[in-house]
Amino acid sequence: MKHINKFCLFIISFTIFLFIGTFKLCADEKLIIKSGSEFDYPPFCLVTNGKADGFSVELLRAALNAVILDVEFQIGAWADLKDALKEGKIDVLPLVGRTPEREPIFDFTFTYLPLNGAIFIRKGDTRIRTIADLADKEIIVMKGDNAEEYVMRQHVSPHIISVETYTEAMKLLASGKHDAIIAQGIMGLYLIKNLGITNIVQLEHEISGFRQDFSFAVQEGNIELLKTLNEGLSKVMNDGTFERLHHKWFIPLVDHKYTIKEAMIYTLPVVIPSIIIILLILFFISRAEIKIKTKKLLVEIESRKKAEIESRDLAKFPKENPNPVLRLQRSAKIIYANNAAVNTFNFEGNAVGSILSDLWKYEINKALDTNSVRFLEAEICGRIFEFVITPIKEGEYANVYGSDITERKKAQQEREEANSTLENKVKERTASLELLNSDLEAFNYSVSHDLRSPLRSMNSFSKILLDKYSSSMPAEDKDFLDRIMKNSIRMGNIIDSLLKLSQISRTKLYTANIDISSIAKTVAQDLKYGEPARDVEFKIKEGLITRADKNLLILVLKNLMGNAWKFTGKVKDPMIEVGSDILDNENTFFVRDNGIGFNMEYKDKLFEAFERLHGSKEFPGLGIGLAIVKRIIVIHNGKIWAESEPDKGATFYFSFKNNAD
Repeated sequence: MKHINKFCLFIISFTIFLFIGTFKLCADEKLIIKSGSEFDYPPFCLVTNGKADGFSVELLRAALNAVILDVEFQIGAWADLKDALKEGKIDVLPLVGRTPEREPIFDFTFTYLPLNGAIFIRKGDTRIRTIADLADKEIIVMKGDNAEEYVMRQHVSPHIISVETYTEAMKLLASGKHDAIIAQGIMGLYLIKNLGITNIVQLEHEISGFRQDFSFAVQEGNIELLKTLNEGLSKVMNDGTFERLHHKWFIPLVDHKYTIKEAMIYTLPVVIPSIIIILLILFFISRAEIKIKTKKLLVEIESRKKAEIESRDLAKFPKENPNPVLRLQRSAKIIYANNAAVNTFNFEGNAVGSILSDLWKYEINKALDTNSVRFLEAEICGRIFEFVITPIKEGEYANVYGSDITERKKAQQEREEANSTLENKVKERTASLELLNSDLEAFNYSVSHDLRSPLRSMNSFSKILLDKYSSSMPAEDKDFLDRIMKNSIRMGNIIDSLLKLSQISRTKLYTANIDISSIAKTVAQDLKYGEPARDVEFKIKEGLITRADKNLLILVLKNLMGNAWKFTGKVKDPMIEVGSDILDNENTFFVRDNGIGFNMEYKDKLFEAFERLHGSKEFPGLGIGLAIVKRIIVIHNGKIWAESEPDKGATFYFSFKNNAD
């Protein structure tokens, strides 16, 4: 009994172990979002030990982890990554500035970092002091960057040099090529430091209109992922992750450990006045040059101070955010609102203490009670905003992050209206085609029944006259009756061909993988059987497979190989080949002969009904076969064309859109 109890206990323990292990395995699985990261846009996006790194990369990873998602990064040039997001090859980019050029193709989260652009020049270049001085200068920008979009949009200069990375731009400027770089200020200073460049400085001048509101960006229309990113971003804003990452990546620029050389540069403003006094006594003539060097050093020091201040001011994010940011209590009472929120809600004076509508009260309480992020869409002063409501349970309030989606909603409405208009046009066109098909069927019925009757009468009466009066009828009259009979038969054949041509367009396709080689061999045997006296060589490649309607494909090969048989009738050693080639990365079949060929000047007439390049007496036929072949190829979404020279044979190429499975 004890052994049985131990065995049962073992089975129960083992089952619990398997259950826990399986549960943990399932819980660990996360949906992976595809993103991209630039090579060198420090400290935002860079590569460390072969992997994507940087402030924006870590921020995106943290935001996705906050909503139980994972991310993998594809490293590449910015222009390539931007195209990849536009084409849907990746899902999100971590560092994208909002610009008018990007609004139609991307959707953006709320801004997490507002910054300004800067101008970088070589030390000692006194020609450039403001953006206006760049009007005739050569400006370097990164391909696809918002700096490139800015200089193009503002027509800053006609001489724009676009490069793959800002590292390349800095090296070009440092080597004496071109005049200036326009780029993000902090990123530029990081590159100068990392590359050890000493002859490039940042201008103190602030570029008007070149604001960089950095956000996460998704492909236009990917609303679900956009909401998820806003939710994750709001969480890391509130749980201290954003501040921690900011301190990790931006404080080093502030807490700079100066080298002896840099320390000397910073102390020169103190030493220089006494040096000037000595130099005035010893080298009075050099006074002007010393003053110029002193001024340059002061400008450089101011530039560094400004960069350090800008880095520290990143912590002022909510206040300077161009999008509305609020903090609301359960009663919908405002306890914080940034400048953008005051302007958005059109508050007069201080917004703190104001109470928003009952709708806001409901949404705030719902978010706090369920401890989940909520989304609210509202129209305010003629603009449409989307708000992300993030509950802060401990404080019994919620942080609200808004973004203006007016243009996105307008574009969505225009798409819906365009789709509705297109659907109506399709319906009208479909009805028109159905009516046209109905008329065509009625015409076919008329041709098939009403025209055949008189032709049969002509043929029958002519035959009766010949049989009855043949012995007494003059030879010329016999010839007339014989012509009537032959032409009535020809007319009947023409009607049959026209009916076949019209029926092909309305034939329902039954496609499958078809062995062209096998069909070609059967057609070749039929041709030989019809004229056993002719000695024609056939070369048919094995394994020719395509996806098509078998009955229609048989008709194509009968017409093409029949023409090749007919037009090799007067050449020595006739040969007909059926094979395939890869043309323009597409599997293309052909029927080739060494017959009389034709002049390519008339190639456009080849596939028209009743157009003949050779006389009917020389080569019999109705001139309808190639028109039927083209119609069959077209309804398969394929292509057909011909190449030839007189007396050098002809090759007819054809392909189908769908390859064999």
